[in-house]
Amino acid sequence: MLFSEHYGIGVKDTDDWFDPIMLIDTRLFIDPFQIFAKPHDDFQNCHQKVINFFSDLFIKAAQTPPNPRSPFFRRLLRTAEFKEVNEVCLGYSGHSTAGAGSGPVYLPKS
Repeated sequence: MLFSEHYGIGVKDTDDWFDPIMLIDTRLFIDPFQIFAKPHDDFQNCHQKVINFFSDLFIKAAQTPPNPRSPFFRRLLRTAEFKEVNEVCLGYSGHSTAGAGSGPVYLPKS
């Protein structure tokens, strides 16, 4: 089922938007560097915010002993995990929209 069908949106040949299949990833990806290509208020200072986030995360990782029982270590792992948003249908899952994101372990399909 297409996005437009699911939400009852009429589509014309002149429309300039993406109409994904809702049940399968499109195998398209967002290029994170494009946020720097066109200035937009929503992305103001985003580069510095991303640098600060990972810099703080690396400092905390260096200071936190790798103990799976420690609440500090578990919080660090949760902070470094980025779940995939299934609803946007972006990514590389061949049979669904349920991708791995950047979870604790990457398991390639064999």
